[in-house]
Amino acid sequence: MRLFEEELGLRLTVGDLLVVDWVPRFGIWSDALHFVFDGGLITEQTIGKFVFQPAEIRGATLASMAEIRDHVRPSMHRRLGLAQQALSSRSTLYGEFGRLAK
Repeated sequence: MRLFEEELGLRLTVGDLLVVDWVPRFGIWSDALHFVFDGGLITEQTIGKFVFQPAEIRGATLASMAEIRDHVRPSMHRRLGLAQQALSSRSTLYGEFGRLAK
C-alpha cells in the first residue's frame, strides 16, 4: 500500500479487512468510519527498517494491549481489541466507537 511506503519508507503487504468502526463526531466531521487491516507480523527487525517522516512520526515500538491502555484513547483501545477478535475469528467485525455493533 502506498501509504506505508510514503510514511515509513517500506513496502508492506496489507491483509484482510479486520474492523469497520463507526466514530461519532470527530473534529470538523459529523462522523467517520475507521478501517483496520491486518498488517501482518511486525517485528523489532521490521521497525528497524522504518524511515520516519520527522514532522509526522516520532517513532514506533511493539507493545501489548495492556501496555498501550494508558497511551491511546479508550475508543482506539477498544477498536484494537476488536481487531484481535477479528484475527481470532477470521472475520470482519463492525463496530460503533470501538464496541461490537449489534
